[in-house]
Amino acid sequence: VGSRDLEGHKPMTTDSIFQIMSMTKNFTGVAAMMLVEEGKLELRRPVEFYLPEFKGQLVEERMPNGNSFTRPPLHPPTVWQLMCHTSGLGGDPEGELKDNPRTMRATLAAAVRVYAGEHLQFEPGTQWHYSNMGIAALGRIVEVVSGEDYEHFIRAHILDPLGMKDTFFFARGDKEDRKDRIAMVYTHRDAKLV
Repeated sequence: VGSRDLEGHKPMTTDSIFQIMSMTKNFTGVAAMMLVEEGKLELRRPVEFYLPEFKGQLVEERMPNGNSFTRPPLHPPTVWQLMCHTSGLGGDPEGELKDNPRTMRATLAAAVRVYAGEHLQFEPGTQWHYSNMGIAALGRIVEVVSGEDYEHFIRAHILDPLGMKDTFFFARGDKEDRKDRIAMVYTHRDAKLV
């Protein structure tokens, strides 16, 4: 029913492919738990144990008058806190990598190095805050611990064994032929889909 591409007049088909944001979090969590099962990853270890660039990260406290100050956390964020969005890392990055969660123009390693330089928004383990930066850091831990590129790890250890041939991060290489089946993502603007 409907169209997968309004401008191109392409109808929706039973094999249309949809972009589903935030599903990366599920796959990243499964990948991390696979490494836990193999004894390669410990959830209670500080993030800095696996990613040294996180060593010395500070919490930024905001005062009611608008001023702020930084301080060391009582305990550095743990792998477990990355998984459950309680690490203190922000949602999306600011500055030069603001668009990175959607464009993925920086490598995971490069992006996570930048995220490690951000201040924590709260004391780890004391609050919940949806964190794309935290999941990216968890994905980088998967790379470091497994010795494999994140995207390759997910494909080789989860997607391929489950036969998920139309699930992928980018329509490139062997996925190029699927581009035409990807449904466009639209938003409402001035009572029209754009």
